Amino acid sequence: MNGKLGLLLFTVLTVVIAATALTLVNTSDAKKALLSESNTATIKTSKDVTAIVEVIFEPPLCNGGSLRFNGVPSGEITLDNCVPVAGQPLPRRLLTATSLAPGIKESTLGYIDPTIAQLGYRLFAILCDDGESESVSTGNIVTRMATFRTEVGETVTCKYVLALVPPPEPVETPESETEETCACPKEGRWKVKNNEGQMACSGTFSIYRKLKPNTDSSTIKTQDDCGTIVAEGMSGTDAALTVRRIPRCAYKGTVGGGQDGIPMNIDFTVRVVNATRMTGVLTSKVTEQGTTCNMTRSFELDYDDKP
Repeated sequence: MNGKLGLLLFTVLTVVIAATALTLVNTSDAKKALLSESNTATIKTSKDVTAIVEVIFEPPLCNGGSLRFNGVPSGEITLDNCVPVAGQPLPRRLLTATSLAPGIKESTLGYIDPTIAQLGYRLFAILCDDGESESVSTGNIVTRMATFRTEVGETVTCKYVLALVPPPEPVETPESETEETCACPKEGRWKVKNNEGQMACSGTFSIYRKLKPNTDSSTIKTQDDCGTIVAEGMSGTDAALTVRRIPRCAYKGTVGGGQDGIPMNIDFTVRVVNATRMTGVLTSKVTEQGTTCNMTRSFELDYDDKP
């Protein structure tokens, strides 16, 4: 090997070795930098989840009383005495848990002040606002539990909706049933007033919607010595509503119907106040494809004496 060729090979080897060393150093530095950034990101996002419980009353309530929650979040929400101002929202009733790690957290409504229950408010729905997440948070009104299924960087609010829901029919003894004397409604045209109602769905998707009040009319007929009432035109469908006598001058029946495109059987309870006035409530509950929907609305009927 001549001197020039040896010098050339030495020069090439030196450059290759230097370049290789530079590559190794840069690769090592890159790994360190990447690891450092990864650690920084982990520190930043490992506990950046927020879970919020919000309590909403429909219609609004601000007369005192409290509710207590256990789990995450936990604490007490007190309803301060206040005077609603037209056009101004009431302060939000919130419990917030911050700096949480992603995963499952649960919060349960463990106590409702008797004052609230006596006014007729019942837990109507638990609605969580992360319906587009891969892991959807859900509420169960039977256990009063909101289950937060959270992801990195997520803030989830689960709303507990307490609404004025008519209580179930009381159980009557045979003695009280035989003693009561009830009026029979007049046959003919009746004016129907549907009061504001509520509809809530939770599960695969969550919605809460107020049902706007409206007016309608119905034709009432009686059968079986007033043991059965048939109402046409008040169920929102072409089907006639048939209700049958139960204790306390009331009638019950079920008809197929729907709300917002959701098919459901609607249960009607009607009370005969006198021959020209009746009041009632409709309720419905349906579960389909992992979603449970509840609906309730009260209504009033008055005999229309105009020809």
